[in-house]
Amino acid sequence: MTEASHRDLSAAQIVAMCTLPVIGALLFTAFGIIEWADTEPAATVFYEKAERHLPSLPYLALIVFGTLHVFGVLSCRRDRLAIRIALCFIFVLPFIVFNVFNAPVVLGFYTGWALVFTVIGLIIAVPVAIVVAGSFFGLLLYLPVYAALGLFDQSEPNGASTWRKIYIAGGAVAACIFFAAFGWNGSVSNQDVGFANGSMKLFDLQGEWFRIATAVALSCIAICLLLPPFWKKANPRAPWQFFVWFLAPVALFIAVVAQAITPLSASAAYRAFATGDLQSQLALLLRDGLPRKTEPVYFKHGEWARSHGRLVRIGYQNGGIVAKRLTVSPTLELAKLGVEGEIAVSERPFDIAAERRDWSRSLNCGLDKASAVEVCYARGSTRIPGTNNYFPQTSEILEIDIDGKTRIIRYDAFSPNKCVVRTKVGSYDFSAEYNIKCSERRSWREIAIAVEADLTSAYLPSPSR
Repeated sequence: MTEASHRDLSAAQIVAMCTLPVIGALLFTAFGIIEWADTEPAATVFYEKAERHLPSLPYLALIVFGTLHVFGVLSCRRDRLAIRIALCFIFVLPFIVFNVFNAPVVLGFYTGWALVFTVIGLIIAVPVAIVVAGSFFGLLLYLPVYAALGLFDQSEPNGASTWRKIYIAGGAVAACIFFAAFGWNGSVSNQDVGFANGSMKLFDLQGEWFRIATAVALSCIAICLLLPPFWKKANPRAPWQFFVWFLAPVALFIAVVAQAITPLSASAAYRAFATGDLQSQLALLLRDGLPRKTEPVYFKHGEWARSHGRLVRIGYQNGGIVAKRLTVSPTLELAKLGVEGEIAVSERPFDIAAERRDWSRSLNCGLDKASAVEVCYARGSTRIPGTNNYFPQTSEILEIDIDGKTRIIRYDAFSPNKCVVRTKVGSYDFSAEYNIKCSERRSWREIAIAVEADLTSAYLPSPSR
């Protein structure tokens, strides 16, 4: 840009380049935090194979800021607007793609690891990695800004060089702020708050807003506030203008949203907005595919029809919408019958034929015809420490065709106070496993029937099944 164009830094340009982009990033942050808080707290995701995730919400907010900032830079000049808008769209796309794939973070991460293998690098690896990541982010942001300013066909190498240094330095400072608040995990994955690890039960909506919004705003401000020195000699009022039209509005916005975010999250107006087609898909991505607290939990070919309060953990695989495993707390009645701990419900069917094939290779089994119970003992035995007595390592009891069901109880000699029951649930194609007190081994059939009845009533199959 020319010296004359620097003098035209107006309130409108400050708002377009800095204020609105930061507020846009904070609005995105508020949306994401509300969705985080509304995620089913018992939900957890297991990735069987490597899957690429979206970056964390704070990092995505920086991408939103950068994109809006680039288009705000269009306000710096009035000529050749159509060409500069077209170039903005072209050059913003690589900025978004590289950041969605965490290119700056990955570059910084591997730079740090490369330095670890040297004596001096071991000391400076982390700060160098942070600066490299931030500098690359700033460089990626500078390229679409360069396009927005229309400098491609102008011979202004000094001006362009100054802008490039400003964005690289601003990105480095922003990275230090970001790393201090979120660490590497805040950039690499979407586990910053931790809903995917089942740790959202104490989620403080207002507290998380202050923490994340403040860090995001400071990271954006670090980039924007390095711009005034570029105009300082030409416009001594620039620092005051930046305070009135940029810093004060951003601080006020954070304070206002802090007071409004909790009632807003519970309002019907927000629900109507969040369930729109586009917003709903975005929210689903931010929640890593997990359901909201008010949404049904789908399992196998149906859904959990009881209160979510009994769900200790809901296991999803590879970000699917149907749970693969439920961990359920027993009712008071089941606990009184002798169920110990939690009940694990698996989508996998209970294949008694496969179980018996495994037993035939590793266990000695005998059928008690009078009681229709097959008892299997492990080959070999284990000496009880401190004695000359031996006992079977494990034993399994198979109940055959009692009430049309097939159930297993397993006794582990190394945990003699617990017996494990495995059973098919009703006529459904999934199984349950839970512990009972071994003192209740004589009445374990009654316990199994009660557990099956409870789980059957809690499962609502889809009408097509």
